[in-house]
Amino acid sequence: MEFLLLARWLLLYAVLAACGLPLCAALFPRFPHRGAAFAVPVSLAALTLPLYWLGHLALSSWTFAVVVGLLVGGAVVAATRVEVPWRAGAEAYLVFAAGVVVYALYRASDPTINPAGGEKFLHFGLLNAVLRAESLPPEDMWFAGKSVRYYFGGHLMTATLATLTDTAPRYAYNLAMSGYFGVLVAAAYGVGGALAASGDRSRRIGGALSVFFVAVGGYAVTAVRLSWDLLPADVARAYGRPVFGAIRHLTYEEALREQTAAGTWGWFYDRYVVEGALTEFPMYSFVKADHHGHTITTGFLVVAAAFAYAYYRTPADERRRRFALVFGVVPAFGGLLGVMNAWVLPSVVGLAWLGLLFAPAHPATMVRGPTREGLTDELWRAASATGIAAVVGVLALLWGAPFLLFGTPTNDGIGLFPPRTPAVGFLLMYGAMLALFVGYLLTLGREPVRRWAAGRPRRDNAIAAGAAVVAVVAFTAATVAVGFAGLSLIGLPLLAGALLLRLDDRAGFETVLLVGGLGLVLAMEVVHAKVWPPDVIRWNTTLKVAIQAWTLAGLAAAGVAVRWGGSAVDAVRDRTDARSSARRYAASGGVVLLCLAVVLVSTPFAALAFVPPVLDGADEGSLDGLAAHEDRRPAEMAAVAWLDEQSGTKTVVEAPGRSTYHWRNPASTFTGHPSVAGWSHEQGYRGVEPYQRRADDVDEIYAGENRSAHLAAYGVDYVFVGPVEREQYGDDLEPFEGPAYEVAFRQGAVTVYAVDRGELETG
Repeated sequence: MEFLLLARWLLLYAVLAACGLPLCAALFPRFPHRGAAFAVPVSLAALTLPLYWLGHLALSSWTFAVVVGLLVGGAVVAATRVEVPWRAGAEAYLVFAAGVVVYALYRASDPTINPAGGEKFLHFGLLNAVLRAESLPPEDMWFAGKSVRYYFGGHLMTATLATLTDTAPRYAYNLAMSGYFGVLVAAAYGVGGALAASGDRSRRIGGALSVFFVAVGGYAVTAVRLSWDLLPADVARAYGRPVFGAIRHLTYEEALREQTAAGTWGWFYDRYVVEGALTEFPMYSFVKADHHGHTITTGFLVVAAAFAYAYYRTPADERRRRFALVFGVVPAFGGLLGVMNAWVLPSVVGLAWLGLLFAPAHPATMVRGPTREGLTDELWRAASATGIAAVVGVLALLWGAPFLLFGTPTNDGIGLFPPRTPAVGFLLMYGAMLALFVGYLLTLGREPVRRWAAGRPRRDNAIAAGAAVVAVVAFTAATVAVGFAGLSLIGLPLLAGALLLRLDDRAGFETVLLVGGLGLVLAMEVVHAKVWPPDVIRWNTTLKVAIQAWTLAGLAAAGVAVRWGGSAVDAVRDRTDARSSARRYAASGGVVLLCLAVVLVSTPFAALAFVPPVLDGADEGSLDGLAAHEDRRPAEMAAVAWLDEQSGTKTVVEAPGRSTYHWRNPASTFTGHPSVAGWSHEQGYRGVEPYQRRADDVDEIYAGENRSAHLAAYGVDYVFVGPVEREQYGDDLEPFEGPAYEVAFRQGAVTVYAVDRGELETG
């Protein structure tokens, strides 16, 4: 493996961490170690946001120099005003570096940027397009002459890291992915540690649990499917459809046979849990290793949760700090995340809203508004938080402009009530966490119930308790029966958490995160974005939102486990407490066992899909994403290398990628030079008709009568003729002869023609 290159990136990250520490000390004064765990992502954000704006003027060496100067200057100024926790910063950096190295070893086992099974071609092409761009937004490598209509902020961040380390894209792709995993690990460690410390629990244990639940743990479906083979064969087959029926690309019989044994189990199929939905969690997405916005922003979403927590912990009398966090830091950070992954922006605003709503400080006091009494004040609190959050959202949109306002893909807005998740689906995904949450909420709710029941006749209390149980059971049964299980399985814990946050001071920020995570799960049952693909209504919505729901729920699970589980451990150990009894010991032991069971159920995916490749990568591996292609397709990759050496931005023609997830459009993907018509993903970004029209025009360039007119219209500089083009057009492929065409490169079955547009006969 390229250890020296990895060391170069770790050195850059160390510099970024050093710059970020003073900034975090100013932003998180009440966190343990003053938020040192967030130093790297805060620095990355502080670099990328000004670069995004300055890049619209020019993207050059001076632009990078300016943004680096701004970061260093801001760090120096902050260091003169706050106490910088350098020792804590070293610990946080080691946690971050551990995540980077472990993931780099994972990628080293199979570093290839493949077209199949994911969208690495899309994201590698976007990275190359940004690196080749002279200004932002970059030209679309799959739709020449037009700007990218896809969130490119993450690719801009990766391009920044590649530029500062002088790293070729073929390595930068995997090294950047390693960094984003490190951000997730470190940020989760920081939030989990802060939650634990607020409850007088071990910060390190809280951080470790948070890393597990957020970055390592996975759906219960893996454990369930692997255990299914323990059932009698006839029983397994008769009752297995709710567990295996949603798996795509395998028949039901194949799924039963292959996904029930560790030796044949395939990690790819664990995102297929619910029919018509595509649900991922962070570990799954990082195993898949696409440079997708929903993957690389998970760690930054955790930082957004940390900002909400910072506000939550800020006293009411520190109005200026509250104001700066809500109207300054959060919108700027949210705007950047929107450019990295537009789907995460609502969650950033939602976290701000939850922080405002449930913080001890009344939101109205931040803007010098009045407070009221009783239920009226609760309504006023909600209205104030909602109004302020709306302003945060508008400001974030402005920070992310012009992309968020003018550059997003085509869509038809928001739809209501998509096909919903059955009860079994919820349990297969979130069942382990729900068990933890429900147990915690029931324990937490005992005190408010006791206060309510105090002084009332025992008989009345018994009747009320029975009625409540019957109502919950009946409501759950009714929602399951009508196909809206989310209202009960998710909605009831969500509602209980929200009520406890207003009724019991013991409900801390972990309960806020619980409400946030479950809120996202429930939201997917109610609304969906009307985006591509049109035939699977909530495909993209579930793909982009489910991972966020798991991230927030994972933070909550860590907070619950360390506080509730820690109290149970203390009770089991404390044999001097006179109140302790056999029943108390049994209850506390049950809590501990539940926490352990949740950990065990969440472990199999990472144990099977992530750990073995890490061990393989440690033995022998590489971070070169293109080496395998050079071995398998030497002529094509030689042509690609030649094209990549051509300066500026050249328009290329190659066969359109109508058949996606196959070897198509290597010239544009691997160089960033724009192709007239690339992968058919462009149908989702610009519409079906514009893409099809271009693809048809390309067909005519290769095998039609209007070649010259189309070459002139699209300003084509090079025509790429390789195995794909020869296979696709066969005998219809017209030779490129005459004064307008010159062989610029030829090797084997690949020829690249330079086009002299002045010689084209356009009629």
